[in-house]
Amino acid sequence: MYNNIRERLFIWAIFILSPLASLVISLKNYRESWVKNVVWAFIVFYGLNFFIYDEFMDANRYAEKLKVLNHTEINTENFFGLFFSDEESSYLDFAAPVITFVTARFTENYAVLFGVYAFIFGFFYSRNLWYLLENLEDGIKPASLIVFAMIALLVPFWAINGFRFWTATQVFLYGMLPYVFSEKRPKYLIIASLSLLFHFSYIIPLCLVYFSKTYTKNLTVLFYAFLCSFLFSFVKLQGLQEFLLSHAPEFLHKKLTTYVNQDYADNLKEAESGAKWFVILKGQVVAWFSLFIVGYSFILHRNFISSKPILFNSFCMIMYMLIAFNILSAIPSVGRFLLPSYYLTFCFAFLLVQNYPSTFLWLRRSIYIAAPLLAVYIVFTLRIGFQTINVLVINSNPILSIGQTGHALLDWFKK
Repeated sequence: MYNNIRERLFIWAIFILSPLASLVISLKNYRESWVKNVVWAFIVFYGLNFFIYDEFMDANRYAEKLKVLNHTEINTENFFGLFFSDEESSYLDFAAPVITFVTARFTENYAVLFGVYAFIFGFFYSRNLWYLLENLEDGIKPASLIVFAMIALLVPFWAINGFRFWTATQVFLYGMLPYVFSEKRPKYLIIASLSLLFHFSYIIPLCLVYFSKTYTKNLTVLFYAFLCSFLFSFVKLQGLQEFLLSHAPEFLHKKLTTYVNQDYADNLKEAESGAKWFVILKGQVVAWFSLFIVGYSFILHRNFISSKPILFNSFCMIMYMLIAFNILSAIPSVGRFLLPSYYLTFCFAFLLVQNYPSTFLWLRRSIYIAAPLLAVYIVFTLRIGFQTINVLVINSNPILSIGQTGHALLDWFKK
């Protein structure tokens, strides 16, 4: 016990001097209970030094809204309206507007707002990752480490740039990981349902999960349905929009008009065609790797998976989600739900290669073979993060960085 207390005091002393050094030391001791809190604290430090590199990014809109609210006089007539002054959020996703409103009562400095965002996001981010690491019987294997690195970067901590949706994703996963990979207890679904506070669109995957007991658990049927789900890109949104508007509650009409819209989809496709090649490649790597995991698991090991209740149930749930969101990805914004589906798929692969290394020998070998391509994914994902990671996060500490502006880590590398 004495040694444990000494370790904790040591790592937090290092954190005060250099958060980056404390992070590196902690990751080397990933099995210690205090490590996830150091990761959490590092993310908060990142948030306090968040760098806004572009006026068109979501973060700039959050910062501008904070300033407007800070300069707005509050009275009994506008009090509740100001909570939900963001038309994009409205009354459906009220966590972010309330957080911004409360923060604006104290400051217009967006560093504080992003520190709060990082505090919330970082808690769920760190806990989701350490869900995989805390119960390891043996040390993490090299193939598992590669998959873990991809998992950590699927929804990275710099995703607080899009705080609403990606925090909802981490909250959803916080409930879903134990629900899918340990035991299907109602309390985990209640936790996952808290994602609605951050982004109401999570009603879609939650409904899918709530009604999953009514679906088939025939792996053959699910696998071929999964393959067929890739054929639904031809769905026309205008007819779908008219159908949904005629059946959905009125409070959803605004979002349906915005997102289930053929013009909106066409604009997104046009923007995607102009995206940089590595952004497109990054998404393709994740999609094809998920397809490989599902195909490999079904074709070579469906009998083994069927013999393990937890693996069987988790594999079924993952295929349900992939099938549903492959089909619904014809609706542009719904396609984002493929990412939490991929997250669960990669977690499934992590558990296979970590806990059953001899059985899934060829999965391990395939990961090694694909390592260069996966490394490309990791490098270019980090490049995106370097746009908002302030150089102060790397070469400063919580004391020296106070009042400093700094600049993006990407700009530092370009010098």
